[in-house]
Amino acid sequence: MKLAFPDCSAEMAAAFDPEIRALLPTLDVRLAEPGAEGLVAAAQGCAGLVLLRTKVDARTLAALPDLRVISYLSTGVGSWVDLAAAQARGIAVHRVKGYGDGSVAEHALGLIFAARRGIAAMDRGMRAGQWAPQLGRDIAGARLGILGLGGVGRALAVLGKAVGCEVVGWNRSPPPDAPCTLLEFDEVLATSDIVSLHLGLYESTRGIINRQRIALLKSGAVLVNTARGGLVDEEALVARLRKGDLHAGLDVFAQEPLPPGHVLTTLDSVTLSPHAAWFTVEATRRLLRAGIVSLRDALS
Repeated sequence: MKLAFPDCSAEMAAAFDPEIRALLPTLDVRLAEPGAEGLVAAAQGCAGLVLLRTKVDARTLAALPDLRVISYLSTGVGSWVDLAAAQARGIAVHRVKGYGDGSVAEHALGLIFAARRGIAAMDRGMRAGQWAPQLGRDIAGARLGILGLGGVGRALAVLGKAVGCEVVGWNRSPPPDAPCTLLEFDEVLATSDIVSLHLGLYESTRGIINRQRIALLKSGAVLVNTARGGLVDEEALVARLRKGDLHAGLDVFAQEPLPPGHVLTTLDSVTLSPHAAWFTVEATRRLLRAGIVSLRDALS
């Protein structure tokens, strides 16, 4: 049975230790960015694919008649694979969940520290020859509001309590074992010193942090987004950031990669990272292992 991983990255290739390789020793791993046409050529005759960053549309699927299973190394596979076309052709599409919950929560906490203490701004200043300490704010004692109490939100609640935050949150379906005090959505926004977003992106959540809700945020608050850029009305956020009474820590954006010269890169009141919250050695290995096991089990 022919199996392939035709779009492996250098980071994923480095994670292929002997233990992971032994899980599916016949997997043909190629370090490449094949695009749609290259994927069709590389995957001819394959019953199963592991994929990382190549979009798969209906035309591509039609050109791979032997394909039975795609194991996509992502949580949100709908943005990468035409799921309706896959279903129509009887191709199972698997995703990987939970591999980076702790990693993303740690990154969110890092953005919180950077925002509350001005760490990134002071680093930029010192590299420019300035010695200008910034007056920061303590994390301990601040109210941390978490919107979305799935795996990442729960992990952040634990971290927030560990550093002395008062943690509150909201979830669409209130969990019976909530890791924090539950409040209404807008109350979390209006009363928290720090708000961290951990929602999936659906039609019901697209733009959920709109102009009206951005206006609810307290003066001096921090808004962190390590979930999906489409949750936030970016234009409204920029307008509030320009007022200088809000700081944002952003790992995700409406357009990715963020274009050079984008307005967000010109503001001192925002700390940026390039969709890297999940990207650790440990999470990469967990993701790769889970994706390969999923493909192996589906075809066994």
